[in-house]
Amino acid sequence: AVGVYAAANTLDDYEEGTFTAQLSDGTTSLDINSCQYTKIGRTVHVRVSAYNLNTSSLSGTLSIAGLPFTSGNVEHGGSLYVRNGQTAGTGIAFYMAATATSIGLRLSSGIASSGSPLTASAVISLWAEFTYITA
Repeated sequence: AVGVYAAANTLDDYEEGTFTAQLSDGTTSLDINSCQYTKIGRTVHVRVSAYNLNTSSLSGTLSIAGLPFTSGNVEHGGSLYVRNGQTAGTGIAFYMAATATSIGLRLSSGIASSGSPLTASAVISLWAEFTYITA
């Protein structure tokens, strides 16, 4: 009820901050410096932005690594937006495994995911917002 204090209902874990994520192919990583998070209890909301990131040093399947908290024992999924320097924007599906600090990126076509991993492609920009649950 409004105005009634109960210790079990008190918000005791709220945090905001910035972090540096990495766009990674598993071997080489590029820093993404424009990253923010808000953590409320076990729920973490993350915002990642990278403009004109030169991915020519990367090859293979890409992921975003270095998230601020390890995910709980549950899988997560969602979508984000990537723009290649030469083509129109592409919808990307992401997958976060249980107990992970990174998300795998997969090409998406319309509503259904093609399942093809996103690979490095010259200069890209990406914008992502997603929410996950910590341990």
